[in-house]
Amino acid sequence: ECINTDAYQYIDGLLFIDKLIDYGLQDLSTAERADIIDALYDEKLDYLVYLEIEPITTKSKATVFSKGKSAIITAPFKIIDMKNNRTLYNGEITEQGKTTVMMGKIGNKSVALEGVKRVNEQVKQILAQRLPK
Repeated sequence: ECINTDAYQYIDGLLFIDKLIDYGLQDLSTAERADIIDALYDEKLDYLVYLEIEPITTKSKATVFSKGKSAIITAPFKIIDMKNNRTLYNGEITEQGKTTVMMGKIGNKSVALEGVKRVNEQVKQILAQRLPK
């Protein structure tokens, strides 16, 4: 949703997973830009956007009057200009989702989804800033 479909044609990256693995790239979050470009050279891609949500860490907390949960969301994120061999963005987004209630139960899902929503907001901002218009 964050990529403007009027300016770019979105291609799902799952099509390239086997090719990257055959090239020896098991973990794209730590792969070198040059290796990614070499592995996908014949695909004629303009830009590569890589985003991964790592396993989510949750913590429970309680006081006399309330219960709460928090979830830490970590997401390696890269934007590579494949034609010009440039990194437009390479970083890691870390966000926290929190929920507190006075009574009742709190699920991990709602806390995790709040954190993922915050990650998505940052991704949207970074894509708007870094991808050429």
